[in-house]
Amino acid sequence: MEDFQPGDVIYETDKYSVSLLPLEHRIFCRGFLFKEINKKPKFDFYKAKSLEIPNNYFALLKQGNMVHLEDGRAIKPEEVLAAPDPVLSYAYCSDTRYNPELVDYIKDTLLLYHEATFLQDLKARADETWHSTAKEAATIARDSNVKKLLIGHYSARYRDLAPLVAEAQEIFPHVEAAREGQVFNLKEVAKAHV
Repeated sequence: MEDFQPGDVIYETDKYSVSLLPLEHRIFCRGFLFKEINKKPKFDFYKAKSLEIPNNYFALLKQGNMVHLEDGRAIKPEEVLAAPDPVLSYAYCSDTRYNPELVDYIKDTLLLYHEATFLQDLKARADETWHSTAKEAATIARDSNVKKLLIGHYSARYRDLAPLVAEAQEIFPHVEAAREGQVFNLKEVAKAHV
């Protein structure tokens, strides 16, 4: 990964891309941004039917083409196409000290995993070990306009994670403590934070 720079796309399909994020840790470390690409507008079947457009024109409209009906009407694709669903995205920022440079790379991401190794009262220890506090993770989430923050990579000193969540929620309300084996559905995150 040392050959790549933050923002570089390291993997891409016709559906999503994976790019690198700038993390700052004692050893070389990068984060990852997984993001859908090429989202297409949604065809509004009911709108097309209400305009009495024959079915044989649907494919052309879905492809973004204007069609001319036998009755002389010209139908523009935007008359029957709705905005695409929100772009699904997930940013993974593991080992890193507070790094405001992340904000530009993860703007408007749906789900952000960010380490929150310490509470703010141990900020000096966080700085010394190149880690973040829950408050700092929440600040990145707020400034990036993400929809939901997962905090993780906790110091073993915290048996109860509630104080870490509470500290982060003082800055950013949509916080959850990540737990091993937990699964998140990005479509559900998008719906919950429309």
